[in-house]
Amino acid sequence: MFRRGSPLFFVCFIALSLFPPAIPAAPEKPDSESALLHAVARALEEQGVPFEERPLFAEFGGFGSSIHVRIPAAPNSENRAGERALVLAVPLSGAEEKDAAPSGGLARRLPFGVETALAFIRSAADSSFPQPVTLAFLGNETSRLPKDSRDPNFRLGLEDLYTTLEDPENTVLLYMDIAAPPQRVIIHHGAGRMISSRAALETLCRLWDAAPVPADLAVRFNELYKLGLVSGPDSIRSAHARLIDALYLAGETARSGDAAVAPADLARSLIDYAGALGGAAGSLDRHFLIASFGRKVFFVPESVTVMVFLGITGLFFMGVLTYFTLYRKRAVVLWRMFLGYAWVFPLFILALTVSLELAGFTVAAAGRLLGYGAARSDAGLAFLKIIIALPLFSALFSLGASFKIPQKAGFYGNSAVVLVIAGVLIAAVLDISFTPLFLWALLCAASGAAFKKPLMVYACVACAAISALGPLENILQSGGSPSAAGRFTEILLSQGVLTSLYIAVIILPFMLLLERGAALRERNQNAPSPMRRFAPIIACFAAGLGALCFYTLYRSKNQPPAPVRRTIEDERGMLAITVRERVFLERRSVTVTVSAQGDPLRFNLRLTCADQTLPVIYAAPMPYRADNDWKSIVFQAGEGPPNPFVTEIILPLDFTGSLEAEALYTVWDPIVDPLPPPETDDYILRVTQSAPIRPAQPPPSPQPPAVSNRAACCFVMVQHRVR
Repeated sequence: MFRRGSPLFFVCFIALSLFPPAIPAAPEKPDSESALLHAVARALEEQGVPFEERPLFAEFGGFGSSIHVRIPAAPNSENRAGERALVLAVPLSGAEEKDAAPSGGLARRLPFGVETALAFIRSAADSSFPQPVTLAFLGNETSRLPKDSRDPNFRLGLEDLYTTLEDPENTVLLYMDIAAPPQRVIIHHGAGRMISSRAALETLCRLWDAAPVPADLAVRFNELYKLGLVSGPDSIRSAHARLIDALYLAGETARSGDAAVAPADLARSLIDYAGALGGAAGSLDRHFLIASFGRKVFFVPESVTVMVFLGITGLFFMGVLTYFTLYRKRAVVLWRMFLGYAWVFPLFILALTVSLELAGFTVAAAGRLLGYGAARSDAGLAFLKIIIALPLFSALFSLGASFKIPQKAGFYGNSAVVLVIAGVLIAAVLDISFTPLFLWALLCAASGAAFKKPLMVYACVACAAISALGPLENILQSGGSPSAAGRFTEILLSQGVLTSLYIAVIILPFMLLLERGAALRERNQNAPSPMRRFAPIIACFAAGLGALCFYTLYRSKNQPPAPVRRTIEDERGMLAITVRERVFLERRSVTVTVSAQGDPLRFNLRLTCADQTLPVIYAAPMPYRADNDWKSIVFQAGEGPPNPFVTEIILPLDFTGSLEAEALYTVWDPIVDPLPPPETDDYILRVTQSAPIRPAQPPPSPQPPAVSNRAACCFVMVQHRVR
């Protein structure tokens, strides 16, 4: 009846394909996030607001849910189709809300971001918007794993929200992750070498200047985002990858006695922001400038920046042509000398690159000698590397002073100006927003090349360094920007030759200005002895080495413990795998039950084929992907699973392989881990166990009933009589 090729077989096969067997849903685990989800649902039901609850397990492997509330546009907004829609996303338990989420009930208050979103919904009943506004209470937005072990797309609620957006390019995403009532709101507007549009950021800042909501920008220099010196929040990075304008709202916790922002005030300002958003997607400006004076912030459009740059360029070339017209013979002599000795520029760059490499080697060697591994994000070591590299370059530069360059002081000054001008032109080609930074450098370099006194030349170099202190301070003190200082110091401590060459090209013009000052000082003196010239270099180098040894010795004694990573191949039955099979037609349903002792953070499942080929999976209730070696399938289950965890996988009948389960713990439990407790919070324990999966035998096809010999003989006799 069910033989291959029979009509009933094809009917059942089509029915199974269209209506697959019901897969058991993951049971909900009672935790703080589920309590917050129920509290939000109850508040919306009391207000009579319709909402959609979206479980995250089937598509993303998460064990939580999100709640979406959609506020429709005003009835008379058909003619305003170019307006931009607002999406307000609030994590139920985000990165900053670990201590604010209630445990086991609503003993504490809701997080500030959740209260603000609920206040937005209450106040929106009396407002009208040109475009629909979506409010999303996102689940599974936080990860308790260390950063080096997290999945890049661990924000599952946000990933699910992206699938619901109809027009991403005309959407502005506000991701508000604030736990406690803040003293002021911190705005992040960039990540991953990209920034949000000027319209989205400027509209919000102007509204909050007039509203009782104190706010400030986390990063006030767009160049820091575009050069990769500041990483930015992960939510903005993922939104920009989908061409969505995104702003990340964090909070500066209010101290005792200070006035905090009220949820109702912030909700009213966000309602005004939703109504003020406008502009088509094609007119977005992502090359604007930010000019800040104290707490006051001004936004300069890209068109104004281009006009100012063209005006300065025209004035500069007019001045050059005027100089060549009035002092033609002198200009020709200077340019001949400059072009005749331009071959020394590669030597200067090589000397500075070698100095940086030697300084990096010295820092690393001192760390190994004193038993302290140089951290890649240690700001102190990065500063000491620069302190050691500068005297090394001066020493190499002095050794190369045998080159008979006439008018060394003028040659060094003109060379610095030419290099900075080349940098300005390259910056204008790459991004017009880079030009103000290089224009300040050009002003300092031109002033240093014009002054004849060594003290004034040194003052111009100091002004250039002081102008860089603002971005440097913003990098080191950008309160909520992840890995801001770490990214900058990682670049400085990098021992790659290309990185050292990149740094050398940037700081070479100012090193030439320092050498110009030294040449002017030597010219004013009567042939100083070589020892007199090398004495300051030796003193600076010795001071840098001494500071490095002292700092490294201090850090070696105060070095934080290394992160703990432990793996146990289960032999004590701490992790149990139960596999049950059910054969139907040409498929078999494998029900997997994984249970572990203690409270594992997550279960990792891996399916491997016996012949080292990629397994074939007909259906699974959670997402899966091929491993990096394309020999196994990895199932993507999120954090906080039920224990035991039950899932069902549909495989071919002839599959032969093994299913490997891994229980991952981030909190030390003496029942699970027999080793001593770790000394750090960066703890991961992996307990592994595997179970074989053998090929299943298909059900026997129905056979006709057996006939005895006596019955067969009777049948033949009857048939003969009939004939």
